[in-house]
Parts: sequence; structure tokens; C-alpha cells
Amino acid sequence: MLQAKGAPSGGKFFWLFQRLSGFVLLFILLLHFFLIHFTGQSDHVTFESVKERLVSPYWKTLDISFLFLAMSHGLYGFWMISDDYFRRPWMRTAIFGLLCIAGLFLVIFGSITIISFRVS
Repeated sequence: MLQAKGAPSGGKFFWLFQRLSGFVLLFILLLHFFLIHFTGQSDHVTFESVKERLVSPYWKTLDISFLFLAMSHGLYGFWMISDDYFRRPWMRTAIFGLLCIAGLFLVIFGSITIISFRVS
């Protein structure tokens, strides 16, 4: 039986990451819909109620974790799609660089927004 030689590519890790993060994101989304929209709270979702939740360190941690997980899942998925279509090495490098810059920008500024949110 033939086996591949050389260093592992890490493809198994990212394949598993996409599946697990997709499952976790789906679970969080369904939990959100149930808690907010089906328990009767959808009539009461106001800026004040969101502001009260964002004061809690628990909700800030949960929101930042969700932001990081969703961004990494989405950007890696976009990278895999673009990797199928662009064959030139310089184009792949440029797209990968743009995705990294965009992801860092969005995660950093999203985290700053969540962390610095204060009730006044």
C-alpha cells in the first residue's frame, strides 16, 4: 500500500476545525433564536436590554469568542473557495494577505467595540 511521504500539511486540522466550528456556530445560533425569539423576549429587545447584557463580563467574553470563531470560520471558508479558483501563486498570496488583514481589522475593532462598551 502506498503512503504519502513528507511533512503533514495540516489539512486535517483545518478540515476538523471547519466542521466543529460550524457545529458550534449553528448551536449558538439556534440557542439565540430560541432564547430571544421564542421565549417572548423579542418584543422587549431594545437598546437598553442589550446594554444591560453587554455590561456583564460573561456576555463580553461570549461575544468576543463568538466574533473570533465566526470570523475565523468564515474567512477560512472564503480562503478555501478562493484557493479552488485562483491558481497563480501571486494571486493566492495577495488574497491570503487581504483576508488576514481584513480578519485582523474586523476582530480587533469588534473586540474594542465590545470591550469598551460602557453604560453611561
